[in-house]
Amino acid sequence: MNNSLTGFLNAANTGEFAVNETGGQAMLTAIRNMIDWIDENRVHLETSQRAPMLGSTNNAEVMKPYMVAVATDERAS
Repeated sequence: MNNSLTGFLNAANTGEFAVNETGGQAMLTAIRNMIDWIDENRVHLETSQRAPMLGSTNNAEVMKPYMVAVATDERAS
């Protein structure tokens, strides 16, 4: 992602594109909406990173980290 942002910044600095007032406001609104969504869903996001309470059997102990990995991987599978 860093390379994409670097390319975006370079393109903006060299005048390859420009953002007008309307476009800028739309971008700011989208960013604010995303921040609001994150704030509203933070508890759910943090919960998915904790091991589920499955008990202490060998099977449960094996499944706990697997379930966290599935809930938090970037493919969401």
